[in-house]
Amino acid sequence: MTKPKWAQSNKKIFQIIVGVIIIIALGAGVQIYTADSEKPLSYDEELQQITDMSEVPDFDLPPSWTSVDQKEEIDQFFYDRVKGLKRAKQNGMVISPNQAFEVKDEDATFFVHDMWYTPRGVHYIYSVDLAIFDEERSLRNLPPLVANINIKDDGDEIKTQDLYAHNMYSPREGRIVYQGRMYNITTSSPIRKPSEQFSPDSNPMDQFYRQMDKELETTFSLRLEGTSHNLTNEGDTTTESAPLHYTYSPEKDKVHTVDVNQTIEDDDVKIKLKSIDIGTVENKISFELAKGSDSLNAHMDTMIKSDKGEERRVNMLNKDDKQTNVYYANFEPFNEMPRQLEIQLKTVAVISDESLSFELAADDIKEQSEEEMVYENQTSELLTSWHNTDVNLQFLRYEEYGNLDVQLEFRKKGNPEKWLVGTTGTANGPDPSNPLYVEAVNEKKETFQSLNYNGYSEGFNFNFGHEVVKNSENITFKINNLMFRHKVNETVTVSTSN
Repeated sequence: MTKPKWAQSNKKIFQIIVGVIIIIALGAGVQIYTADSEKPLSYDEELQQITDMSEVPDFDLPPSWTSVDQKEEIDQFFYDRVKGLKRAKQNGMVISPNQAFEVKDEDATFFVHDMWYTPRGVHYIYSVDLAIFDEERSLRNLPPLVANINIKDDGDEIKTQDLYAHNMYSPREGRIVYQGRMYNITTSSPIRKPSEQFSPDSNPMDQFYRQMDKELETTFSLRLEGTSHNLTNEGDTTTESAPLHYTYSPEKDKVHTVDVNQTIEDDDVKIKLKSIDIGTVENKISFELAKGSDSLNAHMDTMIKSDKGEERRVNMLNKDDKQTNVYYANFEPFNEMPRQLEIQLKTVAVISDESLSFELAADDIKEQSEEEMVYENQTSELLTSWHNTDVNLQFLRYEEYGNLDVQLEFRKKGNPEKWLVGTTGTANGPDPSNPLYVEAVNEKKETFQSLNYNGYSEGFNFNFGHEVVKNSENITFKINNLMFRHKVNETVTVSTSN
């Protein structure tokens, strides 16, 4: 494929630039990819010091792409997409490697501008020459994406491993273009410890390094129109890897704890907002269920707004194993350190300490099944009402020598303060001391246990062996530990200055 003249010209210019940069770096006795310099020059700043990159592609960009004239616009583009990146830069947690790679078999370069290592993932901000595109290869279809990242430690302390690359947005979503280059970001998994350094039963996050200060040989591959292309080190084209500095220190995370200690209470629940931790990598909010049913569920609906105009939604909870009735949720960090937070607690999900019960006539099911091998009944029969919710029999299927399958529908009545929504166990899964179960008891007091069950937002499914019907005239079904949504709609405002 013949490249345009502007692409070939840019390539020659870039090779001269890299040579000059290397000479400057050697003369100064520093490496531009390390974190030793307080203000490392970006790729574009190095470029502008040496030459005026005036030749840019002359073709239309896709409608969702943005062409900008200022480097600051690129920064803001990624600040909007990677929560906490701005504060991470301010706290010295972002490294600027300014490392160039050549795209094999293509007259183009791949450039790593910034890296941010966190215990939850590694962010790489990179750019690619638009010279890689022409009339035959349309950037409207599949823009270049990082396909794989591999790291290797020359000292063998860290295991050689592939880091799963997750591109922050789909190929057809917007990109940003600056001086003839397309900028993008990919986030990989964090670096894993050797298996002997963590327990299989420990917190899943314990398998990743939380403290990191290591230079690792890093290899990238680039996907272009479904084909993977290997990259070579621009400074040494005989190698595919380049040394990149991975660093993370909890001390730089600068977690700020705000004690809230405010209580929200009504007839059913009493919830105490204990504290909020504001970090660079993530935030954390803690609750205590002081009164109510046995436990909160994993689901909740809380919006946290900062005085800087940033909003973060919290909808999942974890149970604190070290404190009774205490739950916490991690949520995305803020780009600006807030002075004040508004916590809107809309709903919480609570596990009911009561049981849902209803009856089915086994004789009617058997009578229907005598006429056909498999009896199916798709209906919307009201079985009972519970927690302001109609419980309907939506589907029933019975095979004489197979199973009894039952599907329930939960339909909220009006706009109640609480309503039934199904079940998913407690915040850390079913509580072994009080497990969720579905039980059937017939008129002879014989008891049967469900084979399988599954709860979801507006219903519940379960099944039993055929014996529950065959040996019974009437069956009473009992489901415990179901979940109901409880409306709170309270707002708490806290200052972060304490």
